[in-house]
Parts: sequence; C-alpha cells; structure tokens
Amino acid sequence: MTISETNRGAADASSAPDTSVVASASAVGQLGPLRAADAGISLRRYLGELWSRRDYIRFVAGSELRSQQMNTVLGNVWHVLNPALQIGVFYLIFGVVLGVNRGVDNLLAFITVGLFSYQFSTKSVTAGAKSITANRAILRSVWFPRAMLPVTTTFTQFLSFLPMLVIMPAICLVTGEPVRVTWLLVPAIIALQLTLNLGLAFFAARAASHIPDVQQLLPYVFRMLLYASGVIFLVDEYVENSSYRLLFELNPFYGIVSLWRWAVLDYDINSHVLGFTSAVAVVSLIAGFLWFRRGEQSYTHEN
Repeated sequence: MTISETNRGAADASSAPDTSVVASASAVGQLGPLRAADAGISLRRYLGELWSRRDYIRFVAGSELRSQQMNTVLGNVWHVLNPALQIGVFYLIFGVVLGVNRGVDNLLAFITVGLFSYQFSTKSVTAGAKSITANRAILRSVWFPRAMLPVTTTFTQFLSFLPMLVIMPAICLVTGEPVRVTWLLVPAIIALQLTLNLGLAFFAARAASHIPDVQQLLPYVFRMLLYASGVIFLVDEYVENSSYRLLFELNPFYGIVSLWRWAVLDYDINSHVLGFTSAVAVVSLIAGFLWFRRGEQSYTHEN
C-alpha cells in the first residue's frame, strides 16, 4: 500500500486510524507546504528535514505493514506463514527431492538462514523501485524530502523481517544447532544489511521513476541472483573454479548471506568477502542517496 492509498483508506473509514497526510501532520510533523521541490536546499538542511519526519516514516511503515494482509482470513499471520511455507517448499525440492546437501549438515537451518536474509534485501529493493511511481499524486501536491519514500519502504520491509528473527533461531534450535556467542552480532549484521538495502533502494527508485520497466525486470534479476548468492547450496562445495568463485564473492548478496550463516550457523567467511560487502554497503548508501537526490525535481513527471 502506498502513502496515497493510506490516505484514501483512512478518509473512507472513520473507525480506522486517520493516516492522511494533512490529518496526521499535527501529530507527526507536516510533510511540507504546497510548493515545488526546493532544488536549492542544502544537503544538511535536507537531511534535517528527513530526520524531523522520522515519526511519520515509522507511522506510515507500520500502517502499511498492517494493511497488507487485512483482506485475508488469517490477517497478519501471513507475515510469518508465508516465509515458513517458502522454507518448506525449498527444503522439499532441494533437500528431499534433489538432495542438494553437499557439505551441509543441517540443510533446513542452512536454507532458512539463506532465504530469509536474501529476501530481506530483495524485497527492500523491489519495494524501493515502486516508491516513486506509486506516489506520483502526493509528490505533485505536497513538498517533503523525496528520500522519505524509499526510506519508508525499506523500513516497512525491516518491520516485516522482524518475525524472521524469531523463526530463524527457533528452527536452528529445533534442528539441533547450539546457541552461539556470535548470535550477539546479529544487530550489527542487520545494520549493515539495512545500509545496503537502503542504498540499492535509492538507486532502484530513481531508475524505475525514469524507466518503469525496471520494476518488471527486477524479479527476474533477483531470481537469478538467488542461485548466484549461494542461498540453496554451499558455494565452496560446488564451485571450484577460482574465476567463478570470484563472481560469487563480488556479489554483495552472497556476502550478506555468508555473514548471516557465519554468525548463526558457524560457517566460514573470508575476511575479504566481509570487507568488500561492507564497503559496497556504505558506498551504495552514499552514492545511491546522492544520485536519488539529484533527480528530486523530476519525480513528479510521468514517463
């Protein structure tokens, strides 16, 4: 659900929380006056404007997440049931039918950690790609830092990921994995992954605002990267050629998945993979934000 859809839904249902931009302004801060995007605003002021609207971002993200399954019988239970069913399907196909378990002692936990961490990134980028095109109407009506849109979609996906932080250790413990001290590093891993997700969401948002076909291509790209990130199999056991291995190591999603498995399941991770992934995350956030902001004036135009 987009911000504009949240506004319409709140106006139509008096019993639901009022999430309209105007009505919620007094509670969580105005988006801005009815004027064109300010091209001359300084970077410092822009970031300040964005930070001052953090309560609104949390408010919209929470409302959006609650509304996603509101028309289903089980409601928000699907936020947990959907990933659990996906894990079951992947385990049945790759673990039981195909037997892709070379070098992996606990395939169920292996797939769980890999798939949950990978989908956290792919969903964030995919949602970010839609953040501008889905909110053209509000962009033409109200000024606010346009970066709010990909930030909000990324934060929404983070909230959606939180139940996975319960399912993931539960599956690990049930399947015989011990509690490890490296589990304490999970918040740091999430922070690094959020940095990468937001940076790529900025890139995807601007790219899709100019070339809407990007939204159609992303699912195919991420489907291919699913296998190029070692989500289903242990790369060290299947990829012996050093050139091919380098392709995996230059994939930041592979680095994120490997980092999660190192912390949760005690798999090895190369220091250069960790360093490269961290550098890509930081650079993508800075470059993505700056590139996104350069297109601030163009986001109200249809292509």
